[in-house]
Amino acid sequence: MINQSTKIDDVTLFCQNCGLSFETNSIHVLNVREHPQYKHALFEGLLNAPRCPKCNVKHFINQPFLYVDPDHDFSVQYYPPDSLDDEDFFRQLLDEEGKAEKLRQHVVFNMNEVLRYVRFRDILQLGFDS
Repeated sequence: MINQSTKIDDVTLFCQNCGLSFETNSIHVLNVREHPQYKHALFEGLLNAPRCPKCNVKHFINQPFLYVDPDHDFSVQYYPPDSLDDEDFFRQLLDEEGKAEKLRQHVVFNMNEVLRYVRFRDILQLGFDS
């Protein structure tokens, strides 16, 4: 099972609304054992969605994102939808024999599907009262 550590980087965003450049954090990998507080932020639409400090417009950092839950033995990988138009994207997922054996996680192309899959796995593991 994938047990990657949480990976957070600093990024600079440019607000299309007011023109301000600002620094924020970007989460590429979220290990919920290490950072359980970020699971709530994910479901609240706050993860990788900072607001401009000047005009308060919400921005979505559209990048690959891996959610890892080692306690429940699953992960889900988000890729931006335009990845589907990139041959190199598919090549990186294949092994030397051209098979998708490298894929060990559930792959989605919509952040709402990340939420649905995490919720699905929570219900399987914990029941409907979770």
